[in-house]
Formats: sequence, C-alpha cells, structure tokens
Amino acid sequence: VVLHHAIAAYPAWPEYWNIIGAHYYLAATNINGVAKARSAWKEGMKFRIQVPDPKHPVTRGMQDFDTHDETYKLFDVSDECHPLLTTDEPLSNKVIAWAKTYKGARVVYIQSGHDHFAYENPNYQQIVRQAIQWVARKS
Repeated sequence: VVLHHAIAAYPAWPEYWNIIGAHYYLAATNINGVAKARSAWKEGMKFRIQVPDPKHPVTRGMQDFDTHDETYKLFDVSDECHPLLTTDEPLSNKVIAWAKTYKGARVVYIQSGHDHFAYENPNYQQIVRQAIQWVARKS
C-alpha cells in the first residue's frame, strides 16, 4: 500500500514506476522522447472524491465524499491501474487512487494522506484499512 508522498520516491528507478503504476516528476524531463512537465501539488484543498467502483474490495461500502487534503497533478498513471478514487478538481489528476498487480503482488496507491485533515476523515481510514486487507489477501 503506497500512500501520498511515496509516489515521488525513487525518482531515478524506473522499476519503482512499474511497481506502483505511476510516475511523479520531480523536475521537467523527457521520457522516451516525450517532454514531461514537473508534477504539481497544492496544499489545503477542499474537494469531492468519487468512488467509480464501489464493488472493488478496497472501496466496498464507500460512497463519494468530501475531503480536505493536498492534490497532485501532472503525473502519469499506467493503463494497468484500476481506478478506485477519482476527482473532478482541476488542480488534481483525475485518478487519485488505484489498484494493480505487480508480478503477482497486489498494489494499491492512495494519493490522499497529507496531514491530520486526511487522517481524521473516516473515508480515508476506511480505504486505507481495506487496501491493507486486500493487499494482504485478507479480503
């Protein structure tokens, strides 16, 4: 289970991008001949989160909800990723949480989790709990 800032870990290790299913750019760069802008973030955002697949074990029982958190934008998400949470907030990427597998292992990334506003949100607590259970094959 990969949370929040960990999307930007290991910026020079391409296999990490394959593991988590995304690439957050700490600087403008060129990837396979494609120019990539530096990824962006914005603290203190209040925005709505949608649950596009409420039947997935990680989002089971969840409904759309409001949050106060940091947004990330201009990062790439692999087509292999199954969207779990999305938002229409213009200062955020559309897909903000996903599930995937990597060499048979389950992986979940959740963009949220900047500070106590996120941690105190029961919806955040639920998705983290259910993500851990799914990755551990307990659900």
